[in-house]
Amino acid sequence: AMYGGLAYFVASDAGGSYHLWRTDGTAAGTEVFVAHIGSSTAVTSYGGFLWFQGWDEVHGGEPWISDGTEAGTMLLADLEPGAGGSAPDGFTGLGNRVYFSAFTTALGTELFASDGTAPGTVQVADIEPGAGGSYPAQLTAFGNLLLMSATETTSGRELWRSDGSGIGTYMIEIRPGAEGSDPAFYGEAGGAMLFRASDGSTGRELWKTNGASALQVADLNPGHFDGLDSSGEGLSHGDFVYFQGDDGSSGDELWRSDGTAAGTTQVADIRTGSAGSKPEHFVQVGSWLAFAADDGVHG
Repeated sequence: AMYGGLAYFVASDAGGSYHLWRTDGTAAGTEVFVAHIGSSTAVTSYGGFLWFQGWDEVHGGEPWISDGTEAGTMLLADLEPGAGGSAPDGFTGLGNRVYFSAFTTALGTELFASDGTAPGTVQVADIEPGAGGSYPAQLTAFGNLLLMSATETTSGRELWRSDGSGIGTYMIEIRPGAEGSDPAFYGEAGGAMLFRASDGSTGRELWKTNGASALQVADLNPGHFDGLDSSGEGLSHGDFVYFQGDDGSSGDELWRSDGTAAGTTQVADIRTGSAGSKPEHFVQVGSWLAFAADDGVHG
């Protein structure tokens, strides 16, 4: 995460302990900022603070915040008392709060939100009632809503949305039954969030949501076949979302979509034949989209 002109990141030492580091892009300006953190969780910059999973021997892994100074780096809330910790993850800013998943013995791993104060750090919803937990993942800001995937016993892992309230947190079901559609978000295009999901009949294909309902955009690989890979990796760039797709003959290649069936097309057949170039690790670099791929010659 970028904060105050420095990049903050997580790295482990030879003993496997994780630390929060920061750098100005030089070797001399790279230093350990926080001695121990809970795991390899990502660091998020939002609302004037850094948000991450911190750790100490008394509290275990819990949500911490920092203003970039040692004095301003502190435990935000002890959600799971004791040394076990709540293992918060997926910090995502939206409005005046940051959302994340966290574990408590009573409720399992569920959705929490914080305004940066201990009293303002609260559970949003108990999606899977009881101690089982719904394990919210793929937390993604979309307009004034939070989109995510979550698991409920009767519905499996499905698409969920939240406006930050308990009553405004509910499922948008794609695959009826306990198996679930296992959604993974790619990015925004055409005023909608594009994502990968399986409805149980057309395989893993491209869908979109406006936060109220979901609609399949295109069936890249017709029939009960997967048109999208299981990684769920994609990126918004310009008016399109780019991702790895398979039409059943070219293998996994570079595709893009503007959120319409007509606007969902293969960009290039980088590796001729059915093996596919398997593009991944999409990054926006100025006006360019950079990614890794294998053309069959250069690796």
